[in-house]
Amino acid sequence: MTSFLEQAGGRAVLLSLLPRYAKQIVGGTKRVEFRRSWTAEPVSLLTLYATSPTSRVIGVASVKKVVEASPTALWRYAQEYGGGVTRSELYAYLDGKKTGFAVFLGQVQLFDPPLDPRQGANGFRAPQSFRFLLPDEFQQLMKASTSHAGGIK
Repeated sequence: MTSFLEQAGGRAVLLSLLPRYAKQIVGGTKRVEFRRSWTAEPVSLLTLYATSPTSRVIGVASVKKVVEASPTALWRYAQEYGGGVTRSELYAYLDGKKTGFAVFLGQVQLFDPPLDPRQGANGFRAPQSFRFLLPDEFQQLMKASTSHAGGIK
């Protein structure tokens, strides 16, 4: 798993998700994540953090592509690829924005069991939306995932 980042050839972000959306990703029904803003730098991996009450890193996902588009176009992506939201939820989320971002998920690898990021990580704080992970932070997460009982699925 350590080579997952190398294979992806880019940077990793820690992405905060509501538990509802994390479950949809795990179940394979959510293949597109929507964001009001996104980084200008290329991102190849998402480290998936399910927020409270779960408060666990559930796995990693490769990024197929990121598209900036109007709410109308984003809604079409949600319908076609599995966005895990209703039209009214997406429009309410993007309220006040002319465009938003669709992050298309590629391969998803789950941690079994999900990781408590506060164990072994000094001062862990979940980002409001996302934050870049340093390569050594990503490696620590991968190492922690393989040292758990089930490892990576």
